[in-house]
Amino acid sequence: MAGLEKRWPDQWHLGPVAAVGKYENNVTAAITYNNNNIISVTQEQYRYNGGAHGNSELTAHIFGTRTGDELLLGDLLAIPDSQISTKLTAEFQQLKNTDPNYSDIDLTAIAGKLGANSPYYLTATGVCVFFNPYEVGPGALGRVELLIPYSRTDLLVEVETLI
Repeated sequence: MAGLEKRWPDQWHLGPVAAVGKYENNVTAAITYNNNNIISVTQEQYRYNGGAHGNSELTAHIFGTRTGDELLLGDLLAIPDSQISTKLTAEFQQLKNTDPNYSDIDLTAIAGKLGANSPYYLTATGVCVFFNPYEVGPGALGRVELLIPYSRTDLLVEVETLI
């Protein structure tokens, strides 16, 4: 540790640096929905490559189990692809107005990222459209998620009729 004292003499009083040389890469997977011949799988990856903190990223894939085809967000929406950004940005606006945790989300960034290929996963109660930390707001917000209940037939097709 003597080398650390010489390298950072003004910070040595804080004690040894525990994370020097430590890297992490943790991956977990989950099945969030398995019904109506549709399976929704998420993968969360947490990485620490040095610095102040690590970062996590969620990816999701939804498949029709009969065909093996991946279902895009646009396949589940009852609105034309050309209206996805406008309609879902309005939903995020409502979330921003009603949930103080989301007061700092960037609606312009959200509008620019929403489309038929936007990331989402299925749950027992609805379709969850999400953005990872830093994509549409400060990292302290964490993941930004909008849950659209299956009962919202103005936005969603009936999942039972997809496959």
